[in-house]
Amino acid sequence: MTGMTREQAVIAVGYPLTSETPTLDSPIWRHWVSSFEEYQLLWGSDGLIKEISAVDTVKNAIVYQPAR
Repeated sequence: MTGMTREQAVIAVGYPLTSETPTLDSPIWRHWVSSFEEYQLLWGSDGLIKEISAVDTVKNAIVYQPAR
């Protein structure tokens, strides 16, 4: 979810591949759902996730959205 810390993101989805994200201080973390489906966590200057970038099908599968 947006607003999560790096620690919370690691607990929720694991560490990004070091070949894709060389350091955890990177402003963008690349994660892969499959060989062809990726998503990116974009970090704000405050150290929180400001955006999750992915195609809709991937985003709907990975982003928690509480029931309304």
